[in-house]
Amino acid sequence: NLTGITNAGVEDAFLVKFNATTAAELATTTTTTSAITQEVLKLLWNRLLGSAGDEVGYAVAVSSDGSVFIGGQTNSSMVDGAAAAGGLDALLVKFDSSGTKL
Repeated sequence: NLTGITNAGVEDAFLVKFNATTAAELATTTTTTSAITQEVLKLLWNRLLGSAGDEVGYAVAVSSDGSVFIGGQTNSSMVDGAAAAGGLDALLVKFDSSGTKL
């Protein structure tokens, strides 16, 4: 389980976005190591791609506008309620930079 998200099936894909600020950037404005560590590892959002079937993510890409793409496979009808074509189907989902599924 991810923070606030319970898995939907046996295998689910998930996407997690952390703060992009580096420790070196924070060191110029923050004096304690623990404050730097907490900010660098700060979870911004997480998303679950899951259904009663199996979803597996194989690749993640980020576009220049910050949109995030996850590609993989599913054996269920989880993508916008569309029926599965049978066996394993390709899965490609796009999220904007704030984690909204597009």
